[in-house]
This record gives sequence, C-alpha cells and structure tokens, in this order.
Amino acid sequence: TTEIYTLSLHDALPISIFGMFADKKGADVRAFAPEVASAIFASTPTNCLPVAILRSYTEGKAAALGNAAKWQTKVGALEILSTIAKANAPMIATIMPQLVPAVQDAMWETKKQVKEAAKVTMADICTSITNDDLSEFVEDMIEAIIDRDQLTETIDALGSTTFVQPFDAAALSLATPILEKGFKRIGEISVQRKCGVITENMAKLVMRPIDAEYFAATLMPYLAKGIDTMSDPEARERFEKAHAEILKVTTQDFAEGEIRTTTAADVLSTLDATLGLAGNKAAQKARAGTCAYIAGVAQTLTNTPTFLNADWAEALAQIGRAHV
Repeated sequence: TTEIYTLSLHDALPISIFGMFADKKGADVRAFAPEVASAIFASTPTNCLPVAILRSYTEGKAAALGNAAKWQTKVGALEILSTIAKANAPMIATIMPQLVPAVQDAMWETKKQVKEAAKVTMADICTSITNDDLSEFVEDMIEAIIDRDQLTETIDALGSTTFVQPFDAAALSLATPILEKGFKRIGEISVQRKCGVITENMAKLVMRPIDAEYFAATLMPYLAKGIDTMSDPEARERFEKAHAEILKVTTQDFAEGEIRTTTAADVLSTLDATLGLAGNKAAQKARAGTCAYIAGVAQTLTNTPTFLNADWAEALAQIGRAHV
C-alpha cells in the first residue's frame, strides 16, 4: 500500500528528498521536491508521524534541521512541519521536547529566510500546547527566545501568574528555553529568582515523570549550581524549592492502577527478548532500523495514551510489512 511504501522512505527522506530542496542543477527538482516530501508525510499513518518526523528532522547528520543542512532545505522542511502541525497537534505534542530545541536553533540562523520560517513554525507547533494558563503567553514566549527585552518582560509576567492547570511535556518544552535563558542571566538576581519561582510552580503541576524529562535535564544543572554559589539567600531558597519539586516529580512512584509511561529503550528491550535477539549483536544490528521504528511508535501509542487494539494493529502491522 501507499502507507507501507512511504514508511520505508523515511530513513532516506533527509538525504534523498529534503536534500533536493537545495538542488543546484534543476529548478524543476527544487520545485517538485516539497510536493513529494509533503505527500510522504500526508500518507504516513497518524500514530507513526512522531517517529517519522524525528527521523527526518532531528536525527543523524543528514537531519533536515541539522547543522549540515542547507538553508533551502531548512526553509522547506520548516514549512512542511508547519503544515503537519496544523493538522496533527496531538501527535506534535508528543515530540515537542525534541522539536522545540531544533526549531529554536533555526530561529538563531544567520539566514533571514530560515529565521522567519522558524518563527512561524514555532508558533505552529506550539498550537499543540493545551495548557490554557500558558496559552496567553505563547506569542511573547516565542519572541522572548530571540529578544532579550521581551525575555525579561515574559519572565516577569510568568512569575506573576498563578498556574492551576497541569503541565505536560508540550507546555514545559516551550517554558524550558525561556527559563534556561533567565537562569543564564548571571548577576541579575531578580530575574534568576523569578525563574526559580516559575520552575517550582510549574513542577508542582506535572503529573507524569516523563513529561518533565526535558524540563529537568535542562534546568536542574542551573538550579544545582545556583544552590552552591548564589549569595542572595532569598534567591537561593527559591532555587532549593524548585530543585526539590523537580526531584519529587521525576522520582515519584506510580500509584496502584496508574497508567505507566514508557520509553523507546523499554520497548527495544522487550522486543529483543521477544524476538530472541538479546545478546545477539549481529541480529540486533540487522534489525536495528525496524526495531527502532517500532519502539518509537509503541512509545507514542503508550504515552498518548492509545490502547485500542485496532490502533496498535494499524500502526505496527504497516511498519512490520514496510521494514521486514
């Protein structure tokens, strides 16, 4: 089927098609390549989109938003990502921790066309954020990524807000670069203290450890350093409280009957055991692409969460037939 064929193309998409966006020899090739890439993503099963996007956009040396990609490739890829985001917000939400850093980097590109496209795409992927407490700040937060004055104003506004809605990975993904930039403002104790307050308040409203992974991995080093080095006692206290709240959410135990989350590594371990590949490095290498793809899709299905047998069968059966 078309779906099976398009799934098998994602490994080569960055090199074979995204690379054609910058083809030097043919204007026709440059014009047609975006249509082909768009068609591939449009034909991809919904539950497979997160894995397909990450493989094409952020993973490996040939990633469409990687350092080696040409500016035409980045612009075209960003435009396609915007289109995908508008139609698939729930799927985009599951990979915001990977997408936000990549699109943020593109916002700092020297090429004007890339910067402008990245800013638009950031707004489009942020439509996946469902936290109403944060929604009124999204536009300013995007601007704050590249505007120092806007950063200060946004941190002030967030610090004065009483949050009541749960924070998931998508909402935290946009908050993380704002807070990181605030923590980096060495000597600006007031800004750093407010970032500590915001971090603490958001961490208190995180329900699942997996949602806080990117948030915690990025911000905990700044909090730990501040606790050790800050001379201002009030600011240090706020850092300590924020640090404690993040530790609490990332180390919490599951209540009986609670839906657990999983990682691709968990799925790969199960696949290796089920397929008898544990300890067989040659077999693992031969099946690496298939198993990694299945693991990523299974992670998406579990963490969305999606538990209908029909949804799992549709997504995984197509992948199996495409890669086997």
